[in-house]
Amino acid sequence: GIAQQMERVGLLFGQVSRAIRAMLPELIGNALIVRLLAEREAVVTELWGESLEAIFSDVLSGGAAAGFCLAGESYLRGQWFRQALTMYERALGCDRQCNEARVRAAHLKAVLREDGAAV
Repeated sequence: GIAQQMERVGLLFGQVSRAIRAMLPELIGNALIVRLLAEREAVVTELWGESLEAIFSDVLSGGAAAGFCLAGESYLRGQWFRQALTMYERALGCDRQCNEARVRAAHLKAVLREDGAAV
């Protein structure tokens, strides 16, 4: 009874998880989706057994750096400067030549210094 129902629920969650992962290439254009993945990175890794970098590389033509830049842009638009800087720095960790990440990170560091926040 209960054990069978729990097994069915587990199977259902597994199917939903695989379906969402399969839909990611279509959803990844939404910066809020990318930001959610970054915010819940540990859950993403546990759920799909892949690092966030691997997922971004799989679904974005610009690779992992592009994913972190999208998340950074989302934070920047919301004026979450420290979080945006973190995402751009992660992008640079994936690709030191990512011009968008270099420019935005430098700008954000200046903004945060100007606001008196430690960078």
